[in-house]
Amino acid sequence: DQIIDQYGVGLKYQWNQRVEIAVNYQMSKVMDLFDALGSFNAHETDVNIRMAF
Repeated sequence: DQIIDQYGVGLKYQWNQRVEIAVNYQMSKVMDLFDALGSFNAHETDVNIRMAF
C-alpha cells in the first residue's frame, strides 16, 4: 500500500481491486487443484502441487 500511495488514492483503490481479483482467481485454481488431487495423501499432494507450479 505504501508504494502505491504516491500515485494517489484512486489508483491505489484500482490496484487493490485488481490484486484482489488476481488472488481470488489464483486461489480458486489452487482449490481446483486440491480437489483434483483429493485422492492422494498429503505427501503426494504436496509433491504434485510443487511440480504443478
